[in-house]
Amino acid sequence: MSTPSAYLHEDLSIVAIEGDDALTWLNGQVTNDIKKLDVGGTVYALALTTKGRVLADVLALLPGESLYIAVPSSTSLALTTQFEKYIIMEDVTLRMTELRLVSILHAAPDFVPATPYVRSSRFGEKSLELLATTDELSTITSAFEMLDEARWEALRIAHATPRFGFDFGEKTYPQEAGLRERAVSFQKGCYLGQEVVCMLENRGQVTRALVRLSADAVLERGQPLLGSEGEVLGEITSVSHDGASSKALGYLKRAAAESQKVVHVGAQEVAVLGVVS
Repeated sequence: MSTPSAYLHEDLSIVAIEGDDALTWLNGQVTNDIKKLDVGGTVYALALTTKGRVLADVLALLPGESLYIAVPSSTSLALTTQFEKYIIMEDVTLRMTELRLVSILHAAPDFVPATPYVRSSRFGEKSLELLATTDELSTITSAFEMLDEARWEALRIAHATPRFGFDFGEKTYPQEAGLRERAVSFQKGCYLGQEVVCMLENRGQVTRALVRLSADAVLERGQPLLGSEGEVLGEITSVSHDGASSKALGYLKRAAAESQKVVHVGAQEVAVLGVVS
């Protein structure tokens, strides 16, 4: 059995969404079906601009009667400002909290945290997502092996999990980042940016795609990905290193993402393992 471990999401802020209309209102703001959220569970979604590009990713959590969302701290102000524009007659209040999100991997099946938590899935395994106060963090860090940023990134990249601010952001459409299956429902009601997302889905006109990459070399984020003639096909967005080898995520032009088996960083060959989906 794998050793239980934990990771503190330093880059995320927790917003409480309060009021009788919290669930139905949030469902109208994001790409996934929040009405499917059960007590003790999570739903992953995206908040979009009117042009269908990603403003933030949103992890909705319902540990009990209270609804929370974990959002990137870098965009939390812009996100809450946009959200508040769409509170019209609903009984909804947004409140920034001091809570922190901690992911617990490989916890024993009978482990019950003392803090509010939900059950989720990280990297293909069952996990727990804890909402902890600053004072509670010391107890958590002493009870689990804490993963540092490098080890968490290695897990994330190995499982081709895109990260906001690295692999997608305000210039990205959900389909480009391979988030269609994970974060978008095409059966739910309206939300901001839906028209563009549905148009892209029906016409298949994204110009680039996120791909998995591997190389027997030390790659770096931001390096251009080149074709056989030296033409720029895309760039690397995330990297993890294992000695002198690398696993990475990066964008390629759509045609190259579907056809190329090898690209280059300088003179070094980089294997294209497939499109993230």
